[in-house]
Amino acid sequence: ASAIAITSCKENKDYFVLTTNVEHQFWINGFEDERIFATQGDYGLLQCSEACHDKLYDDEELIKEMVEKTGEALEEKKEHAELIQMPQKNKSEIA
Repeated sequence: ASAIAITSCKENKDYFVLTTNVEHQFWINGFEDERIFATQGDYGLLQCSEACHDKLYDDEELIKEMVEKTGEALEEKKEHAELIQMPQKNKSEIA
């Protein structure tokens, strides 16, 4: 209910959102990306651990893959380093 109330408040207004909400709620409710600053990040996004670029990755498919591989690894007793790899960096995609 509060998301609906906030969404209706922004209509026909110049706005900027500063939020500690980490569950993607402002994006889900149609707020423009360039008008949102999520100070604590967002659970739905991942970034490169090497900090070599600013690109963010949607994590839904990656998390599903991690869960699946974790189950397999427990059965096969694999090391964690073998479980997860970020999408390959393609320099042309990083802008």
